Amino acid sequence: MPHGPQHPPHDPAPLDGETSEQQLLTAVVELALHAVPGARWASTGVGDPAQPAASAADSAQAQAADGLQWRADEGPAADAHRTATPVVTADLTADPRWPRLAELAAGGEVRGALALPLRSGERVLGVLTVYSDVPGGIEAESDPARLDLVGEAASVLLGARQQMAELRSLAENLQVAMRSRAAIEQAKGVVAAHLGCSTEHAFEALSAVSQDRNVKLRELAALVASDPAGHELDGLLRAALAKVAARRGWPQPSS
Repeated sequence: MPHGPQHPPHDPAPLDGETSEQQLLTAVVELALHAVPGARWASTGVGDPAQPAASAADSAQAQAADGLQWRADEGPAADAHRTATPVVTADLTADPRWPRLAELAAGGEVRGALALPLRSGERVLGVLTVYSDVPGGIEAESDPARLDLVGEAASVLLGARQQMAELRSLAENLQVAMRSRAAIEQAKGVVAAHLGCSTEHAFEALSAVSQDRNVKLRELAALVASDPAGHELDGLLRAALAKVAARRGWPQPSS
């Protein structure tokens, strides 16, 4: 029988298209609390437990236990991340594998612990750690198949978190690219009208100034758009267009 107060039999929060990164991590924690026999508290982290990129915990007790492992620079979470295998301990306060952690954990609420590596293929994405308040409270060996399923399901959720972050980054980069392209197209029209040339020649002039002055093209385009009359950049753009025209054999622009 599981030890200590148990969590109410409600299902973990559903996931949908609007699920946030923190909700995904919280779902991993809730999954562990409902599926691991004897689990009282739980936490999960993305990346190395010593420097997680993101984390979630269900309680102050789980946060404290994570913090003790960080202070001791040893413990089940670090070993699970390093070895990519589950690590269980009957009692954090008496495990000879981690003497510094045992000393720090003495007198605390957390006793038993199980750390599961969350993997994507051979890569360890993070670690899920569950804790109990009595020695031997985590029944890790009673149902190994269930623990494998927990690890696999949590890994899927954490993988979704990584995909979400990658998609968000891609979307942001695409937005920047679209704004840059719009600014450049606007600048081409402004320069073409101001210098009396084609938009193709205007783009060549903008590119030449960008290279000569070591200024990003999108930043130069923004400057042109902010000064449609061309007073600030008139001389530079005219000189650049004349240089490009001479190199390409185009007719020289009119003054």
